[in-house]
Amino acid sequence: DSTVLVNKQPKTYAASCGGRHEKTQRLCGCGFSKGGRTSSPTFHTIYNVEPSQYFEWQVRYMHLWFAQAQMPGAITRLLSAGRADHLAPVCNASTHVCAGEIPTHVSSPYQSALAGDAYKPYNKPWSISQWIAQAAPTEDNIIIVDPDCMFVKKMDIMVEEGSPIAQQAFYNFDFDKDDVPMQLARRYCKGCTFLDPIAVPIVIHRRDIAKIAPRWLAKTLEIRRDRDKWLPDWT
Repeated sequence: DSTVLVNKQPKTYAASCGGRHEKTQRLCGCGFSKGGRTSSPTFHTIYNVEPSQYFEWQVRYMHLWFAQAQMPGAITRLLSAGRADHLAPVCNASTHVCAGEIPTHVSSPYQSALAGDAYKPYNKPWSISQWIAQAAPTEDNIIIVDPDCMFVKKMDIMVEEGSPIAQQAFYNFDFDKDDVPMQLARRYCKGCTFLDPIAVPIVIHRRDIAKIAPRWLAKTLEIRRDRDKWLPDWT
């Protein structure tokens, strides 16, 4: 409709060549290197769960909607468990990839060195790291979702290495404020000049998530080990 949209908060909402919308067109240049795209149009969707009836029905709906939306590429359940379950009982001993109703990769739940700390979010970055190391995926575009997500239409957004994209989260980081998100960020992201509040879906290059997943786990451990220094609002 000829409206010009201007980003007045570039520190909060950074510009991204990966961002796009069907109803807008960029006025300024944003593209790829002179050599063109380097990523291949290959996709793999992943999500992490534990073995439970609660997740089982979500998983079945996830795969039903994945097929109905005609999503490109494969989809794999990253199962944090000591062994395979009835949804994928036939496993490869070396890759830990299991076949059955639901394509699955099995990795043991992450065991923190902290006594009695069974913090379940450890499992997500840990299972991603294990999947990359053991299953050795070859697809360039990795789509990370949660089991309660549903694909209502085809999603085939491609990213380049070094330029992942994600959904905007429900909170934001405002450098001019001293609210809880910024208090946490200043403590655990010292020296950061930009903070991107993200949520699923995340679309990221295979080599990027291979580098980030171990650091994601390490940062989670760092924050958990610092709980005795938290302010009351941080809980």
